[in-house]
Amino acid sequence: MIEGSYYGTDVGEYKFTLTPFSNHAWENGNTYTLSYTFTITKATNHWISEPTIEGWTYGQQPNLPIYEAKIGTAKFEYRLKGTTQYLNSIPTDAGTYEVLVTISNNNVSNVLTKTLEFTIEKATPPYTIPSELSANYGDKLINVALPFDNNGTWTFKDSQYTLVGDAGVNTFTVIYTHIDTNNYNIVEKQVNIVVNKIDATYTAPTAKNDLVYKGDLQELINEGLTSDGIMEYKVDDGIWSTTIPSCVEAKKYVVYYRLIGDANHNDVQETKINVEIKPLEVVINSVLVNDVHLSDNKYTLSINNIDSSVKIDSSSFEIVNYTFVTSNQPGTQEVELTINILDSNYVLTNNKIKTSIVINNHEANEDDNDCTTKVTCKHCDYV
Repeated sequence: MIEGSYYGTDVGEYKFTLTPFSNHAWENGNTYTLSYTFTITKATNHWISEPTIEGWTYGQQPNLPIYEAKIGTAKFEYRLKGTTQYLNSIPTDAGTYEVLVTISNNNVSNVLTKTLEFTIEKATPPYTIPSELSANYGDKLINVALPFDNNGTWTFKDSQYTLVGDAGVNTFTVIYTHIDTNNYNIVEKQVNIVVNKIDATYTAPTAKNDLVYKGDLQELINEGLTSDGIMEYKVDDGIWSTTIPSCVEAKKYVVYYRLIGDANHNDVQETKINVEIKPLEVVINSVLVNDVHLSDNKYTLSINNIDSSVKIDSSSFEIVNYTFVTSNQPGTQEVELTINILDSNYVLTNNKIKTSIVINNHEANEDDNDCTTKVTCKHCDYV
């Protein structure tokens, strides 16, 4: 019969006795009781596979330390790196942490510990890249509206006072910042901004006033000014040119101008300007008329020479009417002439002028003007 513990697993001293059952004896015939004592001492523990841990990303399932020890199960204690206070649970926020892995057992003589470092990385937040962004030439980034949501904001990486650039499609870097900056990364993305042309600034050309014919080319307008493109001009149905239109003849003109915008400015459609080079005023000082003869009961007066304020060939004038101031009989008579100028570049200020003419004697011709004797003229009062 055994009394006491004759086996054990925990550290300690164990005692038991051996007594033969009744009617039994030891081999030597004795029936005495045998007492025994044995001790279980503490074992020495060690790592079979030292603890390791892999970090994870915010929002993912946490990873536990992996280890293998000869004896025991480990306890895990977590704390933020650089602090001393251990947490009550596995951390979830992004950051760098330490985990203390401890195996402690009453049956072992040593405690196994291992401090591991791991990082919970920030996550990439959900986002939608801004699109359909537009601006006008000359705008700054502050003028470009970026989308906003309840979880974060978009901003430009460049200064908000950076110009959007030339007209066309320009690329900029934008930054998305989630409201939870502790756990979400800053996102950088490229976006396109469509930059529109703007209206050109210019000083429109104007008609030159008081233009009067002078026989040489004269500019019809005062030049238009712009730094946003090129001004072009044409007269009537002429060809477009950057040259200021010039003309000689006295008349009314229609000058058209337009602005061909540069890469950043819109064109300006053609606009017309009415311009006139007025005829030069001419004052007739005197007229010399050729000697006058009667023909078909009419006097034909022709200009021999004309003196005027402007030197013009006498052939440019014509007598359109005349009135005798004195008599229409042969001799020197005074007549009032009505004169027209044939050149449209001039205008007469006095188209009526008195002058002396000489009416020559003439033969009265009978029978179709072939008579050779002086008779009473049937065409006039001359005898």
